[in-house]
Order: sequence, then structure tokens, then C-alpha cells
Amino acid sequence: MSSITLSMIVKDEEKHLFDCLKSVKDITDEIIIVDTGSSDRTIEIAESFGAKIFQFNWINDFSAARNFALSKSTGDWILYLDADETLDPGSKEKLKDLCKTNYNHGVRCKIYNVDDINKKPKLQSYTRLFKNSPGIEFRGKAHEQIDASLIEKNYKIIDSDILIYHFGYNIPKQAIKEKAQRNLKLLLNDYESTPSGYNAFQIANSYNILNDKQKTFDYFKLSLDDKHLPDEYRSLALSSIAEYYLRINNINDALISIDKSLEVDPLNIVSNLTASEIYFKANKGSEAVSFCINAFEENKKGIAKKNNSRLLDIFYDEEMILYHGLHISYQSNEQTGIEYFFNKLEDLKTRDKLLWQKELDIIQHLASNSVLSFEHINFITDLISEYNIDFYLGLLNYYQSTDIKILVEKKLFEKFPENLVVRNRYAHDLSKSARIDEAISIYSSTIEKFPEDTSAIFYLISLFLQKGDFNSLESLINSSKEKYSGNKDLIKQLNDFEEKVSSIKQNTN
Repeated sequence: MSSITLSMIVKDEEKHLFDCLKSVKDITDEIIIVDTGSSDRTIEIAESFGAKIFQFNWINDFSAARNFALSKSTGDWILYLDADETLDPGSKEKLKDLCKTNYNHGVRCKIYNVDDINKKPKLQSYTRLFKNSPGIEFRGKAHEQIDASLIEKNYKIIDSDILIYHFGYNIPKQAIKEKAQRNLKLLLNDYESTPSGYNAFQIANSYNILNDKQKTFDYFKLSLDDKHLPDEYRSLALSSIAEYYLRINNINDALISIDKSLEVDPLNIVSNLTASEIYFKANKGSEAVSFCINAFEENKKGIAKKNNSRLLDIFYDEEMILYHGLHISYQSNEQTGIEYFFNKLEDLKTRDKLLWQKELDIIQHLASNSVLSFEHINFITDLISEYNIDFYLGLLNYYQSTDIKILVEKKLFEKFPENLVVRNRYAHDLSKSARIDEAISIYSSTIEKFPEDTSAIFYLISLFLQKGDFNSLESLINSSKEKYSGNKDLIKQLNDFEEKVSSIKQNTN
């Protein structure tokens, strides 16, 4: 009978470790815990499960710690987990059956990244179970991998339906940023010595979490140079590149990149959603709606099954996709899309029909330019979330009462101070209502908080011109030229404005 070793590295994992070990205690013959410096109850919890515990001085290298754990593992098969993971109860017999064989196999398991906080779960396929053999080693200082070593030893990598739940990204955004910053240093160090498409892809992901759009773009481009990069990763890289082009309003290159992404992987949920945005901006409403429907259907199937053979899928909250679909359908006047997404949304909201009826009433009021009461305004503020904000901002854009719009936008600005669209929309409508100083204040704070949004500079230029405040205008242009000295297109625009301002001042004098 084959024996199974659970091999783990840990540090300060008292929050998760009990559930992890409990999920596998009755199928493992040996538990190896390598601790890298815990100061909480981690070791006490491990001891309660009869684990063999070893200490390892952390050297900023996950593979080194994993390989030390491997050196202490004596089972015929190795299962490796993180402390914030648990084995699905329905996968226990599947795992035991696979370990009855004597084949040199690496077994890919499904890793479902739970994300109740940010509502963006992932389903990934990683080798987490393999036949033990001398010379096998993990590689990579972060996002460590075992596959290359197994393949060199003539192992066969097979897929399985073994499901592991991962809770490590079910944390607030700030904590995710801190984790990305930690991993980034290790990944960049690895990339210097061993550049690969996989490393570049993971570096790009880290930069994306840290909101460095230019470096995200650069490293996704680098990842595509690796012909061995799997299709699921290649498609996501191309989708992110397309999104970057869309952000800088380069619609043509965005279309080229997203079409390549879908050619590589037509079922990619992220790529279909990105395609819906790009085609919408390209005034191709029917295609945009079609891509959004594809994304919703694939998303629904993937979440329900959790057992496909793909290496990576990113899922979304269904409401987010449906409101996005409604937004592009309304703005494109695509009746088929409006009916499809409304029906699906109604099916989803049957748990609270009264609330859904109140929401429909709000939509009707906005769409027909009917007067909104203070009760309506307060309800809209509570109703709008990160999932549906684009849809409701789209309806508000055509609402004719500027005073009511400003009341709603003020509340949304207070609720979503980091949302650029809300900030710019609110400031724009304030300026239209001759509340110029308030608009200037918001645009000025936007420049400070979001330096990547250079559009706020030109809104401010316009408002300073409107006020005839040439001192503030010149100061803004000079500081912007200094701050964005590397942005040739922006510098050219600022120089053009400087000439116009000079001409205006001469005519005024």
C-alpha cells in the first residue's frame, strides 16, 4: 500500500492551519511541517496533528524551503499544500485511488481561489501531487513550480478532478498589494537569472495589483516572447495588453490584441469581457453584447463545475457581468442585449423581489427623466456598487436635471472617492453649474491622487481659462511639463496650450 506525505512550509499560520490539516489528516501517513519563524500557535497546532516539525531559516526563496521539506518527506507520494488551503472532502477518495498506482506521475489538481471580498475567484490547475523520487526539486523563488523537474525525470503530468480550496487571496485589497510587493522582489530576482514567459507573466500580474500599468504592459509583452507559455496565460496577457491600449484610447491596437487573445483561447472569460468593452468603444454594439453574453455563459458553467482541464480561469460575480452587459446594451441601444441581461438579472434577484421592484422603479425614473425624490436619491446611493456603477452612471449621463445629478454624484463621490469616472463626472457637472471653484478642487486632488489620469490636467486648464486665472494656469502647465517630462505626446499638447495662453494674454492686454 502506497504511503502519502503531506509536505508544507509555514509561518504564523494559526488562523488557517487547523482547517488545512483537518481536511487531510485521515488520508496522509506523514505530515512534514517546515516552519520559517512562527511566533504564534502554528507549531502547537501542527503538533496536535502528530506532524514532524523542522525549522528553516528564511532566505527569501520559497523553493529552497519547499525542497528542504521534500528532503524530510519519506512517503511514496507527496501532496503539498499551503496552510491557507483545504482539500475538498469529495476529493479524498480520488486522491487515495491515484496513490495506489506505482506510476511516475505528477497530478494536476484544481485550485479554487476563494474570493468573497473582492468577488474575483480563480480556478487554476497546478501539480500538487507526485510520486516521490530522489532529485525532484521545486524551482522559482516565488510562485515556485515542480513540473520542470518532474518532466526532466520522465514523469507524465496528468489532470485530475482533485479540488483544493485556497483562501490566501480572500483578503482586503491592501493585504493583496502587500503580498504582491513581497512576491515582486523575488520574481524580479528570478527573472534576472532565469528569464521565462511564466516569470514575466507573474511579474506583470504583480505590477497590475500594484497599479503600475506601464510595467504591467511591458512584462505581459515580454511573456509573449516565450513560445512555451500556455495558451490560457498567453490569452490573458494579450487581453491585458488590449486593455492597456483601450485605456490610452488606441482602439485599433486594442482590437488587434483582443482578437488575438480570443483566437488563442475563445473560452477565456476575461478576454470575452475585455472584448465587450473594446468593441463597445469601437461602436460595434452587437458584437460587444455577444462577447458579454459569452463571458456570462462561460462564467456560469465554470463556477458550477470547478473541474475543467484548463490551466487557469478567472471568474466574476454574476451581477457584475450582467450590469456590464446592461450598460453596453443600453448605451448601444441593443434591444436583444437589454432583454437578455434584464431577464438573467431578474432570475438572480428573485430572493428579494421587493428590492428588485424598487430598483426597476429607479431605472424607469432615470431612463424617462422623471423627477427623483430624496428617497430615490438615497436609495440610489445604497443601490450602486462597484458591480453596477458604470450602468447607473450611463443612465445618469442622459438625465436632464443637473441639480439632481449633482446631488447623486456628490453622494457617489463620498462613497467611491477612488473612482475616477465618478470624480470626473461630478467635477464636470459642478463646472456646468458655475460651481467652478469646487470643480477645480476635485480636479486638483485627482491629479495628486491619480497622476496616471492626465485628462484632469486639461479639464483644469479649461477651468482656469474660463476664470481668467493665468497665474494658476501657467503654474499648472509648468508643473505638469516637469512631472511628465517623459511623455512626449502630453508635452506637445501642453506646449500647444502654452502658446494659446500666451496669445490670449497678449490679446487681453
